[in-house]
Amino acid sequence: MNSHDYRDAMRGIKPSKELNDRIVFNILDSDEDKRIFRNRSRKKKLVLICAIILSLSSISVAAATWNIADVFKGYFKEHISSTKDNKQADIKNNSVFLKTAGAIIKSTDTEAGLKLTARGVVGDDRMLNVAIDVRTVNGKSFTDNQEDKLNSINFEEVELQVDDDVSRQYCSCTRIDDGSKKGKATFMIHTIVNSNIKKLSGHNITILLTNFLHTTNKLDDIGMKGSLYNIFTKFDKANDKDYRYYSVRSDSNHFDKDNKILKEYYSMRESGKLTGDKFLKRREELIKAGLLEPLYTLPKTSKKITFSEKYPKLEITNMGIKDNIFTFNMNINDELDYQYLFNKPLALVNRKTGKCVRTTMDIDEGDTKKLTSAHFVVFHTITSAEQLKDYYLAIGGEGTQDIINKGIWKLKFKLSYKDTSRRYNINKKAKISGFAGRIKSIDISPLSMKIIYKTDKLMNTENKAYFEDNWKGNIYLVLKDGSKIAELSCEEDYKNGVFMFKTMFNATVSLEQIKKIVIDGTEIIL
Repeated sequence: MNSHDYRDAMRGIKPSKELNDRIVFNILDSDEDKRIFRNRSRKKKLVLICAIILSLSSISVAAATWNIADVFKGYFKEHISSTKDNKQADIKNNSVFLKTAGAIIKSTDTEAGLKLTARGVVGDDRMLNVAIDVRTVNGKSFTDNQEDKLNSINFEEVELQVDDDVSRQYCSCTRIDDGSKKGKATFMIHTIVNSNIKKLSGHNITILLTNFLHTTNKLDDIGMKGSLYNIFTKFDKANDKDYRYYSVRSDSNHFDKDNKILKEYYSMRESGKLTGDKFLKRREELIKAGLLEPLYTLPKTSKKITFSEKYPKLEITNMGIKDNIFTFNMNINDELDYQYLFNKPLALVNRKTGKCVRTTMDIDEGDTKKLTSAHFVVFHTITSAEQLKDYYLAIGGEGTQDIINKGIWKLKFKLSYKDTSRRYNINKKAKISGFAGRIKSIDISPLSMKIIYKTDKLMNTENKAYFEDNWKGNIYLVLKDGSKIAELSCEEDYKNGVFMFKTMFNATVSLEQIKKIVIDGTEIIL
């Protein structure tokens, strides 16, 4: 352990009188001090004693003046009352809320040339904000263009675990610093915790961060000389019966509630609860809602066509076009791995316009570690074989990410703060998303809110799906000055006739300034 490590380890420890006395005694009582020594030697001893005591004193002073607001500087905003346009300002350093709901932490992990440190946490019993410092060990920039696009660097995956729960949840991680310091960045995890634990404080949190990425949007040439049309014409035209149909997610982004609808749909299909006409009807509903795209794939043929000078083992084994969906099969032959194609997908490039269209990949044989073959699909771009004369295959394009540092970082710490929530027992009749029931209670803090809603009747699977399809997350706050805080991030969970809604606010809210909460048209006056 070097001097810097000792300093970091001792930071925040206030020396007691007993410790000071013991240091002085040990120095003066050493073997050398038992002999007769000159005044000069004793002066050196006293200087050493003073230096140690002053050093320890400075550590305690630094810890005493360290403020949780310094860790989250510029991130936490508060709504300014008496303004109807929802203006926000930086929360003050002497904020009682931050001192109560926040805590300084220090959990560090170094891997693959990066040192990550969890610095502070602010939360309640539903959600967490965790500030994580990232820096290069050698002090150099993350990339050559570090300061150009702050949000171009991020982590591939961020997972959060409470205690030893085997289930982890994925979290978003946003960069919040200004990029002015070379090789240094601060990221913020801002998430609702998917746990039934009533009180988060006192529990252990583990955060796993995987692979540090840089979004380059770079398109890599793989050495394809001809066009896709040349390959397409070498395969026999497929009949309708040759295409295999199944549903996949659409190529658009989804909200959490949409992901839950899709998860339930696939779960019901796998369990056999959704079959026959009900399955066909539900699938059509999700396609019309834009949550599912009809995906067609073709079986392999015995024909294998190579096309890439850079990756000579890649082989296209079939191609087809159906209902404006272009699909083709490819033997990967372990030439490229799944993770590489996930971050840098295959793309169709128009030689005339330079337009780049990403493909959607589905594993045919192999797994995420060793990829043997895969299906690739392009939606709503290629409607006829003639169009393929202008297109060739490349890798990357818009959204392409390169791994800067490949590794997994593990940060573990214990939560220690006070939940600032207030409980309101409501028991008021309401009708949410078309289903009658009662709003039983509301827990609200300056950060988030939890609403318990009990339906009058138990829901079957079909009712629950209908509820989630029609639920728009229509919850907002009305402040005493008349301003409204809407567009809240919301998640819901249903069990035994009870819905639990959890929402996060986009800025801290003074509970004294809240006049009412509106839930799908039902007003709750506080």
